[in-house]
Amino acid sequence: MLRRAVARQQAEEQAREWRGLSRAERRRLCAALRLTAEALAAESHGAAIRLADGSALLQVQREMEAEADALCGVRRKGAHGGGRVAYRHGHELGGIVLRGARVPVLRPRVRQAGEELALQTYAAYQDAEMLSEATLHACILGVATRGYRQDQAAHATLPEGVTVLAASRSTVSRRFARDTQALPQEQLGRPLQGERYPALFPDGVQLGAHQILVALGLTAAGEKQVLGLREGDSENSAVCGALLEDLVARGLCTESGMLAVVDGGKGWAAGIARVLVQRCVVHKARNVLDKPPQTAQRRVKRALAAAWTDPNPTRAEQRLRRLADDLQQEGYGEAAASLREGLEDTLTHLRLHVPAALARSLRSTNALESIFSQHRSTTRRVHRWRHGKQAERWSAAALMAAEFRLRRLPGSRHLPALQAALGHHARQGGWLAAGA
Repeated sequence: MLRRAVARQQAEEQAREWRGLSRAERRRLCAALRLTAEALAAESHGAAIRLADGSALLQVQREMEAEADALCGVRRKGAHGGGRVAYRHGHELGGIVLRGARVPVLRPRVRQAGEELALQTYAAYQDAEMLSEATLHACILGVATRGYRQDQAAHATLPEGVTVLAASRSTVSRRFARDTQALPQEQLGRPLQGERYPALFPDGVQLGAHQILVALGLTAAGEKQVLGLREGDSENSAVCGALLEDLVARGLCTESGMLAVVDGGKGWAAGIARVLVQRCVVHKARNVLDKPPQTAQRRVKRALAAAWTDPNPTRAEQRLRRLADDLQQEGYGEAAASLREGLEDTLTHLRLHVPAALARSLRSTNALESIFSQHRSTTRRVHRWRHGKQAERWSAAALMAAEFRLRRLPGSRHLPALQAALGHHARQGGWLAAGA
């Protein structure tokens, strides 16, 4: 049913484009489609690539004519049809999918008892999925909808005079919206049973007035996977908690303990307190260093780095509290308050005794920032976000494309040590909280 609806919509779009052409343009297009082997062979050596795709068009045309002859019978011009049942009814402009682009062909029409007969050859080249994949791929790579026709024509290497159909700005936009409508549920709503995720990186990215919350999971093998997303107006505790609860409902295992690395947002902290646990030192250092003057920033930065790399968590906490007291006495009360807020959470990687190579990756949200960079690169051409569903669709498409390029987390060979530490802590009856 859905396939027929899509085919009907494509036929209507094609008919609108045909009606929009002038009579001269229609004659020129039909003349270009009446290709012959001699005309193609006469092409210059510089058009060798166009010759290949032109030959493909000619072959499709010949196959349709052969099927029409088989249905109607071959007869010389002017002769009566005898007892034949089906008869020809001229030609009509149609379209087939060639190299991901919809290109025009002249489709022979065959009728029987007043009804149109469908040509199986023509239907075989109606690959709506290939056309959808080409549109999705081009939009993710940053091809503007205005330039989609020229981009697809360049990839299809069509002969001179043959243009791409169903490639107007509005048509491409509608097709992309239709093909990405189910992506958030299909790609990011998959069951999570059977996989162990020792660490979780939740964060949000802004698209216009809409906030897209994303959860990136780290598998036991060190692979990064986008587990889910949710649209909201801000990173409030209700939206963050709803996303985390959805992950648990889909089968995210938390019984053996999990480390949640967050940027220090209060919405995540409240949501994680109900569902999961953990926090990032890069954001914490940035928040602290924004308060004191530049003359004191270098000293504070060195003190923070020394504390967060100290293998003794108790001594590291003492260093941070001593630094906060010094900042308070020097008159930098805001910096001291920022450092004290969630101070214990920034030392979770030390309490777990995670090896240094893995701790460098787990004490910051850089793993998620890299995928957000690719997300911004994909969505940079969209300047008007009409509603949250549009932002959610684009985010799902961008994250799905970025997921294939994600690398393993540095230091992932030490993940068994992290899992053992998390399991021990979970058996003690508590969750871990760490962050920035």
